[in-house]
Amino acid sequence: MSVSSKGCAQGEVVEKWIKIPDVKGHCLQQVAKFAVEKFNAEHGDCLIFDSIFEGWYLELGSNNLKYRLHIKAIDFLGRLLIYEAVVFEEKPDKERIRKLISFVIILNPGHCVGPVDPPKVDKWIKIPNLQAAFVIEISKFAVHEFNIKYKDYLVFDSIYEGWYMEMGRDDLKFRLKLKAIDCLKRVNSYEAVVFVKNILSKKILILESFQLSSLVVEKWIQIPSVKEPCVQVVAKFAVDEFNRKYGNILKFDSVYEGWYWELSPNSLKYRLHIKAIDFLDRCLNYEFVMFEVKYHSERVRKLESVVIIVSPGHNVGPVDVPKEEKWIQIPNLLISLVVDVAKFALDQINIKLGDSKKFDGVYKAWYMEMGLDNLKFRVHFKSKDCLGRVNSFEAIVLVKHFFSLKIMSLESYKLLCS
Repeated sequence: MSVSSKGCAQGEVVEKWIKIPDVKGHCLQQVAKFAVEKFNAEHGDCLIFDSIFEGWYLELGSNNLKYRLHIKAIDFLGRLLIYEAVVFEEKPDKERIRKLISFVIILNPGHCVGPVDPPKVDKWIKIPNLQAAFVIEISKFAVHEFNIKYKDYLVFDSIYEGWYMEMGRDDLKFRLKLKAIDCLKRVNSYEAVVFVKNILSKKILILESFQLSSLVVEKWIQIPSVKEPCVQVVAKFAVDEFNRKYGNILKFDSVYEGWYWELSPNSLKYRLHIKAIDFLDRCLNYEFVMFEVKYHSERVRKLESVVIIVSPGHNVGPVDVPKEEKWIQIPNLLISLVVDVAKFALDQINIKLGDSKKFDGVYKAWYMEMGLDNLKFRVHFKSKDCLGRVNSFEAIVLVKHFFSLKIMSLESYKLLCS
């Protein structure tokens, strides 16, 4: 039975595509993989086949078929995109002969794989694999175009950073930081911006800019002895500055390793791994980064960043949520964060009850580690109503990012018997 019909007047052939009910079959998977591999071979691309999500076939005779498949594939930028492949298959005897007819990116409504129109806001996205063949090709193109334009003799060396921006359809813009060797054998750093039109097929490259870039490489040098007084002073200042900035009460314990980076003869950057005791009596590990400038005999210091260390080898608390719920009693109920949690809980209770009870102190409290720097608190506190009557409540409050942001949410509460 023929599924193509000829128009009487014009003699045109109308193709009647038949939907494939199950696209998971082995033979169909082979056709899809062939399409991706053939496209890669023809266009020097490196798409990775992911899956087929729909497809159709067209019978052209007893042994000939045409497939139209919608395929998901991962491109060299790590994007999972959708393509339409049309493959012709001929089966003389037992052999299958396939030919890729077309391979296009799908940008139709319902299959949104990227912006059809240029984004309203420029958004640079980091390139995950700088060694992808096309990224290297763009880098070499930028150097080559610069040499032609300025009659220079730069030789491409390597690429060390890069971003791309979607410009609509299958057009992309690349911003690349690369190293090149000049005629005096000096290795310099450059930033190139390259616009690529029709990246899926024609790949028309246009160099938009190419300029010398100052390459700053952090050279951290390990401090041989962190027990030296000057290092101890910097470490204690870092903890004090953190307490002043975030209102946390950390008690300095010790420095167990550290590095410095010489920015100039009068300025240094320190990266110190410090043990400190938090308000829950836990001895945790933190990384503090400090900047120090020396003006004559005066030293000016600035805290740049603080992070809790939860990497392998420095286990300071559960990275994942503990399998068992374990409430640990809080030793010091006067710590500001415990009081803040109780006051927050009472405010939320007042909102829910439409009341105006006043906070009257915490008399018991526990915490539970919820993974990373998230904690759950169970607090028993007293409140007074407008008549001076005292009530006791139990509240459970989740504090996310307690180390810095302290995002609180009331999970439950109940009135306790006096």
